[in-house]
Amino acid sequence: MPSSARVALITGCGKPIGIGNSTARALAAAGVTVVVSDVVPTGVANEHNVAGDMDNSWRGVDSLVEELVRSGRAASSTLGDVSVEADAGRMVEEVLGRYGRLDILVNNAGAPQGADRNEIEDVPVEAWDRTMGVNARGAFLMSRAAVPAMRKTGWGRIVSVSSRRRSGPAGIEQPTPPPKLRSSGLRNRWPSISRRAGSPSTPSVPVRSAPRGRSAPTGGNTATTSRSGSPSAPRPSRSAASAAPTRWRR
Repeated sequence: MPSSARVALITGCGKPIGIGNSTARALAAAGVTVVVSDVVPTGVANEHNVAGDMDNSWRGVDSLVEELVRSGRAASSTLGDVSVEADAGRMVEEVLGRYGRLDILVNNAGAPQGADRNEIEDVPVEAWDRTMGVNARGAFLMSRAAVPAMRKTGWGRIVSVSSRRRSGPAGIEQPTPPPKLRSSGLRNRWPSISRRAGSPSTPSVPVRSAPRGRSAPTGGNTATTSRSGSPSAPRPSRSAASAAPTRWRR
């Protein structure tokens, strides 16, 4: 049955805490119908998890959906590997089959931390391929699958969550492991779609893609939003883009 509310698909929601879980709750609280997903119900644990990081009673996306439904929200789940083209297309088709629309895509899925967190000469090729596959290829495949439905309705938002460089004591920058940094930079470059920088829960500011040769912003996580609409939609003015600070503006 077609939904009268906005519908969002959020990847990487299997863990009991995290950006995917929080984003789903925030969107559902705002009246958005949410479809939460992960590669397996509880997500894939990081290699460095310690006792207390995981909740043994947590059943992943199933638990999240149950909690949202109990609170009166509209929610469901789907499973798939964002780095696999067939899975990306199937997840989008499942959303369209259930609700008849897809308005918001949140590319939050990220490769589990492990062997990629190392000096470049010590990073196995397999770890590089997996990180790039989920973080960069996955965001591309999910976006490519979702955009046609958004263009059909004339409205859509794509939010890609990535990592910035880390800061150490007294603001001293620490090197981010190469696969994570590189894949995060690639996930943030969508030059053919007007974009907004910010987080899913805060007002965002129109910006352009990062110029070549300029480093990624530092500190914390960032989410970039791609706006899909009619080709003739007016682009944000320079004055609007400069209304709030951003380090990715030309």
